[in-house]
Amino acid sequence: MFHQRMRELRNERNLRLKDLAEVLGVTTSSVGMYENNKRYPDIMAIVKLAEFFDVSVDYLLGHTDIREIVDQQIEEYVETPDVAELLELIKQIPEDKIHLVKEFLHCMASQNMSQNE
Repeated sequence: MFHQRMRELRNERNLRLKDLAEVLGVTTSSVGMYENNKRYPDIMAIVKLAEFFDVSVDYLLGHTDIREIVDQQIEEYVETPDVAELLELIKQIPEDKIHLVKEFLHCMASQNMSQNE
């Protein structure tokens, strides 16, 4: 499923394999192998792809057909005490370091998905 989603998203933006390779910092051949289901990118490349295409990692990996989280879902989720506390902590992180938290959370979510399969 990943390879299909990646190709679909690339084609929607009229990007060449080379363009996406530059975004990921890999060779054009690597991107071609990802799209032909012959090779898989590492977790950081998956996170980069999700951010670049503005979709969730879940969507990119084929775990959902919803590209992004709906605002109402976010509001309902934020109402839980643990999430509200987490968001308050995130607000205290310097802007130049927030990407590290984001990467960590993406990795944790991906690990959780693979354990649930």
